[in-house]
Amino acid sequence: MSDGVSQARYVVYVADSDPAGADETDVDFAVRICTEITGLVRTLAERDADKPAALWILTRGVHESVAPSALRQSFLWGLAGVIAAEHPELWGGLVDLAINDDLGEFGPALAELLAKPSKSILVRRDGVVLAPALAPVRGEPARKSLQCRPDAAYLITGGLGALGLLMADWLADRGAHRLVLTGRTPLPPRRDWQLDTLDTELRRRIDAIRALEMRGVTVEAVAADVGCREDVQALLAARDRDGAAPIRGIIHAAGITNDQLVTSMTGDAVRQVMWPKIGGSQVLHDAFPPGSVDFFYLTASAAGIFGIPGQGSYAAANSYLDALARARRQQGCHTMSLDWVAWRGLGLAADAQLVSEELARMGSRDITPSEAFTAWEFVDGYDVAQAVVVPMPAPAGADGSGANAYLLPARNWSVMAATEVRSELEQGLRRIIAAELRVPEKELDTDRPFAELGLNSLMAMAIRREAEQFVGIELSATMLFNHPTVKSLASYLAKRVAPHDVSQDNQISALSSSAGSVLDSLFDRIESEPPEAERSV
Repeated sequence: MSDGVSQARYVVYVADSDPAGADETDVDFAVRICTEITGLVRTLAERDADKPAALWILTRGVHESVAPSALRQSFLWGLAGVIAAEHPELWGGLVDLAINDDLGEFGPALAELLAKPSKSILVRRDGVVLAPALAPVRGEPARKSLQCRPDAAYLITGGLGALGLLMADWLADRGAHRLVLTGRTPLPPRRDWQLDTLDTELRRRIDAIRALEMRGVTVEAVAADVGCREDVQALLAARDRDGAAPIRGIIHAAGITNDQLVTSMTGDAVRQVMWPKIGGSQVLHDAFPPGSVDFFYLTASAAGIFGIPGQGSYAAANSYLDALARARRQQGCHTMSLDWVAWRGLGLAADAQLVSEELARMGSRDITPSEAFTAWEFVDGYDVAQAVVVPMPAPAGADGSGANAYLLPARNWSVMAATEVRSELEQGLRRIIAAELRVPEKELDTDRPFAELGLNSLMAMAIRREAEQFVGIELSATMLFNHPTVKSLASYLAKRVAPHDVSQDNQISALSSSAGSVLDSLFDRIESEPPEAERSV
């Protein structure tokens, strides 16, 4: 397969629909498929710029997510957005076919799609190709505001984290009298809660629990790995033995991040991120089937929608949550996946500098806890399985900005002589890279490898964005690692912005030029697509 991939003009990955064996869980499946696809991306990213390729992914039935096989593949939608953001030069798109579509009959339609890379996710049903669009939640609410039962208990996974404890307080405001908060790290015995030796984080958790108890809420803090079926079964069995109140609502807030570029992702790192999200949600889904609880909230991330660079595993895991919410909702359960942007200074967002920078670049921002809960309460009144909670920028084009104005080259490279192009590129790149590395521009040796200057992946992303604005085309996330000096990078970009072979230039442009990222296109469509538009999916 490696030889074929290294030479092919189009690479189409047809996702498996079934596990490799009876013991392969959804997490195992996702890790295996993710590893295969990242290997493809790595191979294609190493190809010369004059031998472009387009990677397409085919899934089946993910839009509806009714069948287990469709749910299993759903993580690919989130991964696709990150591949598009990190490697626009090789990304073709993702097509979701109906679960019973015949691939042989789809051949001619596929050939037509391949000729026009979409850079997005497409859903093909009955010969019609649909495209994704965000739509505002409007109209009359379909249900009353959430009120918890006084005689029931409510489970929050990740409940001892910063966000989980805020959510516990939120449920208490809605009448919850009993809360079960789980986390992988146990709290010390209550007899030790007064010790001065407790660290700041433990003290914060204990203080939050005591504040809840002062309000009359019974709090049960349990050390449990939600991705481990045995841990959850043991928790429920113990509650049954003790005659504890039944659990009537779930908030699944467990999760971790491990930011890596797609080409650097390893199986172990992918599993670490997917375990609490995919594994945990599947365990909870089995333990609390539709009809057994009043609500089932999945705290997901907008990374799965907007394609945030560096968050391939995290975006993939959160897309699985979106699909699970759709599946449970269709079975009559009040299930919702909440795709948050970063909560200001809290939880996984506290160290997510890149996420904040991407949001700022698009004219959006993080949200305060107050904004998050206000949005949650609002959208919970509507019959939606998935809600994207994000402060929106002004309508694209209102001030001359937006996706169509995103990449404006600093120079008209096509009319410049080759030597002038090289010189301008070296000067501009030297300025951009020196500023990011915080070294004097005059001291930046154009032949010195960036790695020796302390370049990391976060810096590389920032430099890439600045370079995109400078040259006027989308660039690969691995560009600085493949061309690791100012001179080699300038030489590479000279071929991209002012190629001598016009026909070759047209080939490359067909793959690499687009009006911004997945986030740009989604923002643009919000104002242009009515919520009831049939082309929205």
